[in-house]
This record gives sequence, C-alpha cells and structure tokens, in this order.
Amino acid sequence: MVRPAALGLIAALAFTTAVSAVSVATVAVAQAPAYSVKSTIGVLIDNPETKAVLNKYIPEVVSDPRIDQGRDFALEGIAMYVPILTPELLAKIDADLAKVVKK
Repeated sequence: MVRPAALGLIAALAFTTAVSAVSVATVAVAQAPAYSVKSTIGVLIDNPETKAVLNKYIPEVVSDPRIDQGRDFALEGIAMYVPILTPELLAKIDADLAKVVKK
C-alpha cells in the first residue's frame, strides 16, 4: 500500500518533470536560428544577408534562371536534385545562415 505522503512526492516529481520538459522545449524554440537550410529558397534569396551566404557557397545555384521554380522548397529539400549540395556543404551553409539575425 502506498502511503499518502509517498503519493504526494510522486505527484510533485511528475509535475516537476513535466515543467522541466516544457521549459527545455521552450528554450529550444527560443534559440532556434531564424534562418537555416530548412528555410525556403524564396525566403533565403529575398533577404540580402542570407542570399550572400548562398552566393558564398553555391553561386551557380542562386544565379540559375530556374531558381524561382524552387522558391517554395527548403534548401535541404532540393539537395537530391543538386549534386553539389552535399551534407557537408549543407552543414557549412546552415552554420553561416544561423548567424544571420532576423530583422
């Protein structure tokens, strides 16, 4: 038989764990970068700072006349169609995009 004091302790621990999980999730969302390879190409090429990051690594993609066809796709989403977008290159682009502050 579980004593009432033990039940109170169990309830308090469960509540504390739930609050901690929500706090961690909130912090993770608050710290998420404004721009990443998960951002759409349209968003990235419309912003001069993020477009500069793309031009640094993939100028041939940015200047491709077909780039507007991909505006609604995430940069990482077109990687299968653009052989130069390797996981290593996407990681470099992602790191630089994360440094751009949304205004």
